[in-house]
Amino acid sequence: MAAHEDQKYVEALLNNNSALIGEIYKKCSHQCTSFIKKNSGTLAEANDIFQEAITTLYYQAKRGLILTAPVCAYLFRIYRGKWLNLLKKKKRKKEATDLINWETSGFNNIVIQPVEENSFEETQEKIFMDCFAKLSNSAKQLFDLRYKDKKSAKEIAKRLGIEDNTVNQRFSYYKKTLKDCVEKHPDFKN
Repeated sequence: MAAHEDQKYVEALLNNNSALIGEIYKKCSHQCTSFIKKNSGTLAEANDIFQEAITTLYYQAKRGLILTAPVCAYLFRIYRGKWLNLLKKKKRKKEATDLINWETSGFNNIVIQPVEENSFEETQEKIFMDCFAKLSNSAKQLFDLRYKDKKSAKEIAKRLGIEDNTVNQRFSYYKKTLKDCVEKHPDFKN
């Protein structure tokens, strides 16, 4: 897929081109401010979130990001996610997802290919959960006993009616299976 013409802004961030970076602020910051203020935020919060979105874009640019959509649409995905995370952290009265008014955002029909996650941590969690879901029930049970219930190999063996050594062997095998799945996941290299 060919790069969008706004790829020049990604290059500007990498090359510290203040003129083009200023254009990003002029083109996109008003949309961020408007979006956050319409969704129970303040001007100061909007400015902070937009700056974080620019920083995220910079780090993604360093990892070789190729824009396939306008820079403002791409930034919208980033600051929208950051705003939702902030709302969740603040434990506002309403659910964060109820606050987002897609009609006023102006980006309700934008599709960005490839789909990028809002943060490294969210991508990691998605990959892990996708792979964990593919594990057998016995593997899930073993991981739950080990990590959720914090049981030792001896306690797990007693509960499952198997040898301690078998628990350790299965645990090693399931961990390797999970690791292999994560490394083969299509989003892993991104």
